[in-house]
Amino acid sequence: MGKLKKVKIKEITSSKETLLVSDEDYSLSPLFALCSASRRQATEFTACRESLTVDIYNRLMTVNSPYRSSKKNNKIDTRKMRLLTILPWDGYQEFACLDKEYDKGLAKARGNADRVMLTGLKLVNHFEKIAKWPLTQLYRASYEHLPTHVFIYLMIGTGRWMRSPHMVSLFALLTRLGRFREFEKFRNHKKFLEICEDLIANRDDGGDGYYDEYYVEEVEDMLEDIYHLKTIYRKIEMIVKNFRYLFGNRTAQYSFSAKAIPRKLIYGEGISRLCDKSSGDYAVAAKFAKLCKRYGR
Repeated sequence: MGKLKKVKIKEITSSKETLLVSDEDYSLSPLFALCSASRRQATEFTACRESLTVDIYNRLMTVNSPYRSSKKNNKIDTRKMRLLTILPWDGYQEFACLDKEYDKGLAKARGNADRVMLTGLKLVNHFEKIAKWPLTQLYRASYEHLPTHVFIYLMIGTGRWMRSPHMVSLFALLTRLGRFREFEKFRNHKKFLEICEDLIANRDDGGDGYYDEYYVEEVEDMLEDIYHLKTIYRKIEMIVKNFRYLFGNRTAQYSFSAKAIPRKLIYGEGISRLCDKSSGDYAVAAKFAKLCKRYGR
């Protein structure tokens, strides 16, 4: 495991309650938010990929949007994907009063969090190599007001990942898949497909869920990731190889606007909607349907 470079985050605006994952439905999930070019939080942290795309839509859609930041340094920079990811160590309370045990537990949790993020990065880089894009970089981030048991990372990648809600959602999904140890040592696309098929078969056969050492206990939402993966995994290669055909010269400002997706249809918009052919972006959906027919997907 390579040593991660470090970077300091200048401002996080979410409440401590949000960062400590008070929502019980997502109490063990990674939290995502975009980061500005000046390393300040640019969207709200959320455990839901599609909530992230809705937040981006609201902030980019109009100059007069109430969601849009009035601070120049906190604005979304669509020229790059800059994704902040928070992984809270859920087991810290067991050791809170035991200094030596806490330090040992913290070191182990940090190592496992690094593993999760590096595996997610490996998945992102895999598809970037297929598409011949610049490779995303991962940094171990820090923010002076965060508790030591809340781990934060910054991923910086090509702006192609910011081109549409579908690409943002896909980037976040690949990052989340880093929680599955099965992906740690995959070497090629054939192996990626085999791992996905095994995970899906286990879920469809009524598997009990997935135990992740990092989180201490079973993570139910990992089953949800597999549920969505079922309709997506054989189409990701097709999407990145045909990125220019699907999105052309579109800007993120256009894709995250009512010109591309009516406001009433943005909720839930992401890679799953595109792959199950229910996207509210009708222009991209039509091109995607043609691709699926051509590739037999």
